[in-house]
Amino acid sequence: MADKRNVQAPGCPSGRELERETGRAPKTAPDRDAAAFLKAASSGTPSPETASFATVPSSTAFPKAASSRSVRSKSASDRGANAKANTSTTASAGAGDGASEALPRPQLFDDFAQYLLVTRDASPNTLEAYLTDLDQFWAYLAPRGIALEKADHLAIRGFIASIHASTKATTRARKLSSLRAFYAFLYRRGLVSQNPGRLVMAPKKPKQLPKVVPFDDLLTLLKTPDPSTPIGARDRAVLEVLYGGGLRVSELCGMDLGDWDASANTVRVLGKGQKERIVPIGSQAKAALLDYLRLRGDLLKGEACPALFLNTRGERLMPRSVRDLIDKRVLECALSRHIHPHALRHSFATHLLDGGADLRSIQEMLGHASLSTTQRYTEVSFSRLQEVYDESHPRARADNVERPRLSPLLLRANPAVKSRDE
Repeated sequence: MADKRNVQAPGCPSGRELERETGRAPKTAPDRDAAAFLKAASSGTPSPETASFATVPSSTAFPKAASSRSVRSKSASDRGANAKANTSTTASAGAGDGASEALPRPQLFDDFAQYLLVTRDASPNTLEAYLTDLDQFWAYLAPRGIALEKADHLAIRGFIASIHASTKATTRARKLSSLRAFYAFLYRRGLVSQNPGRLVMAPKKPKQLPKVVPFDDLLTLLKTPDPSTPIGARDRAVLEVLYGGGLRVSELCGMDLGDWDASANTVRVLGKGQKERIVPIGSQAKAALLDYLRLRGDLLKGEACPALFLNTRGERLMPRSVRDLIDKRVLECALSRHIHPHALRHSFATHLLDGGADLRSIQEMLGHASLSTTQRYTEVSFSRLQEVYDESHPRARADNVERPRLSPLLLRANPAVKSRDE
């Protein structure tokens, strides 16, 4: 069987062609020596030693280290290989009915994967979720002898109904979204006359409020790691940056040494949709980062690595390791709750809102594309709502509190009101 890992969707330029058209090479973030970096951070200006690193390609200086954005991006060939493996699994599931031979399923799935990578710049997690949903949909269609191009809204509705008992409404809504995107891709290629996913109503998702960690518990967690050891200093820096900047765990793991500007005390992160943003972090996070960088060399195993946060093997810290270290620190400080890394992001937004920050600023720091996504934190910040109510509503005041002044227009129009107010 021919290797389909490099199959390119019609009309979609390859990554190399895009680079040739735009004239921009992929962004690299080289490593820095910890001592030189600390010297530059304390002085506020880059030293000649650290400035020279900017011209060294990461592929040359660090041949075995993960790339600067390995957490947020995979090569098309690797993703194509995984898609091909999933395709083979689902094909064998429907081979007994004799229906899978007539379906050009592998080519369509690979073309769709290439489209997501090149045109929509999908992240590895998004790409994997889309292809997994399509694999499950094909496993439902194949025994029934339904081709992908012939599936209508009734087939999609039947698939969603078949997984109703074993999945949540949010999962079913995501699978329907994947099918809509796939059939929109087929519609643009002229393989279907309409998008059948548009005719299926999405499941109603339950409204869930973000889970916020109380500040006292959060303060206890931040003080738990011992900053005198390399692992303890790293864990404290991870917790402080997650909470101090409201970062996603994938954004934290994708950071390199050059992504932290010590003079401005900001970090550059790559969020969803490969969108970069600059996020400020607090003074406590800066102090934790400086303590960690002094001991970071103890985690290296003889080979340079551009990643800011390293694991015990001297490699880039991965999201799973971040979840594990938070679970470990929660047990050490004996908190009676499970804390997910994303809960620190929710706490960051809620505590900012409690402190009087406006939603627009919080939206920029969180990297939300829509303000409606940020507005859900207003439902969590009850203390802020209570404060606004107490200050604004006339019936919320005590009897001995001065009543609000009446409008001058009202007093001029009705002198009786003025005498009664006096």
